[in-house]
Parts: sequence; C-alpha cells; structure tokens
Amino acid sequence: MKNLIILAAILLIVHSTYSQNCVSCEGNTVNYFGVSSAIGVNNYSQGQRSFASGEKNSLKGDYASALGFGNSSNGESAFAAGNKCNSAGLNSIALGERAQAFGRASFAAGFDVMAKSPTTFAIGSGIDVWGSNSIAIGHFLKTTVSGAFVIGYGAGTGDNYLMNTTTNSLMIGFNSSKPTFFVSESPETPTDDKTGRIGIGNVTNPLTKLQLKPTLMKRLLYALHRMIGVVIILPLLNLGMQIIA
Repeated sequence: MKNLIILAAILLIVHSTYSQNCVSCEGNTVNYFGVSSAIGVNNYSQGQRSFASGEKNSLKGDYASALGFGNSSNGESAFAAGNKCNSAGLNSIALGERAQAFGRASFAAGFDVMAKSPTTFAIGSGIDVWGSNSIAIGHFLKTTVSGAFVIGYGAGTGDNYLMNTTTNSLMIGFNSSKPTFFVSESPETPTDDKTGRIGIGNVTNPLTKLQLKPTLMKRLLYALHRMIGVVIILPLLNLGMQIIA
C-alpha cells in the first residue's frame, strides 16, 4: 500500500510538471505528457505537441493544430481551421467549411472541397481532386489523374462537373461540363524543347498544334469570308489549324 501511495504521488508530481508547460480549459482532453494544449471546450488534443483552439476539435496527429469548430487534424504536422474541416494527410492543410485534405502535403480551401492525393491543390467549392500533383480552382470541378489542372465553373453536380481526365494537361471552362480551352502535354524529346497542343471548343485530344471544333471554326470562316470575300480554309490549315468532325 505504501508503495502504491508513493507511485501515485510521483505520477501526480510528473503530471503537474507537464501541465505547467501546457494550456487547457475545462472540458478538454489533453495529452499533457506529450506537451499538448487546448483552448476552448470539448477539444481532444492527443498528438504529441498538438494544439487545439475552439470547440469539438480533434487532434490525433503529432505536431498537429486545429482552430474553429469540429475540425479534425490527424495527420502529422497537419493544420485544419474553420468548420468541420479535416487534415488527414502528412503536412496537409484544410481551411474553410468541410474542406478535406487527405494526401501528403495536400491543400484544400473553401466549401466542400477535397484534395485526396499527395501534393494536390483544391480551392473553391464543390471540388474533388484525385491524382498526385493535380490542381483544381473554381466550382464544381474534378480531376481523376496525375498532373491534371482544371480551372473554371462546372455546370453542376453528378455528370455536370467540369472534369479533367487527361494526365499532364490544362482544362478551362465556365458554366459547362465541357472545356472551352485545353492544353495537352508536350511530347518527350531528348532536348525537351517541344510544346503541347491546344484544343478549343471541347477538343481534348488535339491532333495539330491548334485544333478548333467545327461550329466555332465555321463561324470564324464565315465571318472572315463575309469581310474579305474569299475562302481562307487552306491558309488556315497551312498554319497548323484543323477542322474536326
């Protein structure tokens, strides 16, 4: 019995010593032995040297931080701030409302956005980014492969997202599920001095340096024909432009 009392006294002293180096308000669950802290109420700060501020934030990752309400920061050195954000990846950041950063060194900011793969970047609202090194900026956007960039405003949820499914490419469009502007990756060469191809009007596999959708090209040719009174299809084709079916 005497030994148990001595052990309890030692643990109390150690706990008090660690607590003096940390901060916590009433109602928080804090890992004092891991030099963690929490300010606010009902926070859970269990990772080594983690810090929570606000209400109902949960930290399981070492060196993680969370600010606001209902955020989770479970990745090591991760940071979440806002309302119900989740930074689960190593060194990830989630900001805003229901932003989620799952990949290592991923970044998600805005409303209902997800950065799911390593080194992905999602900013805006209604965004879902898959594939490492991919970026989406805007509204109702998706990527499904690595190195995919998409910028703009999709037509809505379901099948109406503006979605980039082509590796190492750029897609831009607004209020549509189809891109207005597309840039492909450059071909591999020994000197790396080549450039990619451009598609305009929902052309995502351009066969020439610049390829336009027929309706857009026809309008252009018709307008020029009305202005100068000559047919100019051949000169345009010689410049590397092509009409596709």
